[in-house]
Amino acid sequence: MVVGSWIWLAISGVALTVVGFVISAVIVWQKMAREGRLPAGRSAGGEASRAGRGVPLGAVRPDELRKAQTEFSRCREHLEARFVAAAAASGKPRGLTWADCDFETPVMWARDRTSGELMGLVGLCVRFQAVEGGGMENNPNVGTPRAATAVFRWVNSEWLAEGRTLFNMDPRHALTHFQAEWEPLDVPDGRAGA
Repeated sequence: MVVGSWIWLAISGVALTVVGFVISAVIVWQKMAREGRLPAGRSAGGEASRAGRGVPLGAVRPDELRKAQTEFSRCREHLEARFVAAAAASGKPRGLTWADCDFETPVMWARDRTSGELMGLVGLCVRFQAVEGGGMENNPNVGTPRAATAVFRWVNSEWLAEGRTLFNMDPRHALTHFQAEWEPLDVPDGRAGA
């Protein structure tokens, strides 16, 4: 009789462990869906036409693009400040700190072909200073202004400024370089809010 009780206790323990793993997986899946980090073609609701990011995988809806452009124009100064803070905190390029950053006015719009996510690409000019002891102090090119592209992402109806910087390319070159991943959106004048 004692042996039979132990078997039932072991079976109950395994069942509870399995249930715990399933619940944990569901919680992680839902969190990833809320943050827009599910693999392409997946969403918490099982809808394959959206990547859980609020943008269809086909063409970007005109009303969604207008909303994104309007929001970008409205909070652009704040987005640029958040971008610089995030980029400076990234530690890239190694041995340098961000001394100054000038953003260009035009915005080029693109859509990520995999996620359907809308992006704003803005050209910028960055100047660096050498970090003491970082090995770049004697490099004469440290103070030379560098062309780059700032990448802003529209996720869940909100612009994210994560500091992603594409060095040595303006937005047009970035679109050409990433043409397999990014689809340029034909927007008149290429300016925010246009």
